[in-house]
Amino acid sequence: QAALARLAPKPRQALRVEQRAWLKGRDDCPYSREADGADFVLLIADCVYSRTRDRADELERYGGR
Repeated sequence: QAALARLAPKPRQALRVEQRAWLKGRDDCPYSREADGADFVLLIADCVYSRTRDRADELERYGGR
């Protein structure tokens, strides 16, 4: 929301489109779905966490582009 508030209307709409696309792919981590057990769950959770953290960092810098 803070990144959106800093933008003019056209860049704001572009960010919304970008964010929606990012959300659709956020959970697509490169691990085999054939893996089993807690290790697999932890790998996926770590992947999603890392992607979310990276995206938050990108959004913090978004207005400064």
